Amino acid sequence: ITLLHLPTLLAVLWVLRREIRSLFTKQGRGLLLAVFLASVVTAGIGYPLDKVFDSRHGDLGFMGCALMTTGLILLLVEVVKPPPTAGGPWTWDRGLAVGFAQALAAIPGRSRLGMSTSAGMLCGRARAEAVVFSFLCSIPVTLGKTAKECWKTVSAGEPDFWTNRVLYGAYPLAALIAFAAGVLTFRWLLGRLARRTLRPFGIYCLVLGLLALTWYISTPRMPPKPLSPDEQKAGI
Repeated sequence: ITLLHLPTLLAVLWVLRREIRSLFTKQGRGLLLAVFLASVVTAGIGYPLDKVFDSRHGDLGFMGCALMTTGLILLLVEVVKPPPTAGGPWTWDRGLAVGFAQALAAIPGRSRLGMSTSAGMLCGRARAEAVVFSFLCSIPVTLGKTAKECWKTVSAGEPDFWTNRVLYGAYPLAALIAFAAGVLTFRWLLGRLARRTLRPFGIYCLVLGLLALTWYISTPRMPPKPLSPDEQKAGI
């Protein structure tokens, strides 16, 4: 599943190819620095957060509360956002702010796109610019995470992983489908979020979080298994 991040990453690179080329021009140096700083902050804060909240993956109660919090943030941002300063440069402090918000998406139930776009809008950027910047910041994050997971898979001792599962398995077809779906999805998101507000996404997160929390509360949970005498003696 992790390897499917690669064709999704390629889809982002294709959709934003003009914006990526502009990063390496004289006019795009400020934006490039902001993306770099955002990525550094995301890695520095997001990685420890991912370790801390790793056990919360699959916890419907926790994820429901996190989704509802995300929805409230998205709705609130549309109310308190400052007037956009379209056309101005992406400064280093804005990059740090978006990187911090993106790092918080390591908490299960938080939307990376929603958090980073909200931070960009609170920094005075137009919604369309904030969305593009969020996708640009996703490139180094996705690349780093994919490289890490691939290294873990190879280190686990699967000598035929690349030949049996990647080159000659179902991966090429799955990668092609993931790339096509990614291109269509990213273009749709960029167009919709440029014209519409974050309110529908915020309401969606609120409803989904409420459903998850309701399911968690209403589902009976098994009591913990009593310790055996040997476990009690061992202090487990």
